[in-house]
Amino acid sequence: MDTVFIEGLTVETVIGVYDWERNVRQTLSVDLEMGFDVANAMASDNLKDTLNYAEVANDIQQLAGNHQCLLLEAFVGILLDQLIQKYHLPWVRIKVRKLGAVANAASVGLVVERGSR
Repeated sequence: MDTVFIEGLTVETVIGVYDWERNVRQTLSVDLEMGFDVANAMASDNLKDTLNYAEVANDIQQLAGNHQCLLLEAFVGILLDQLIQKYHLPWVRIKVRKLGAVANAASVGLVVERGSR
């Protein structure tokens, strides 16, 4: 299985359980790996035959703008479901960092993998 990836995509969203977090937008950094067979795109050199990572990145931006989750886990769950369903992905690995959420830590976050390679 081939892997299409996006690294370090930053999105702004309302996320968190504390009162102050419900009133500000925070930055998340998303790393995404998606299983996708790129053989047809290799042969055709046509965008319609591959996984359009610009479209995927736009979907992530829109999701972040449209949802206000309490937990990072909920955000990642919604994102995984949307990507797997829309793009028919057999395998996805996503790492989401919440930047500056914990004092003296650059980021905290979550890594989730679904499906099989």
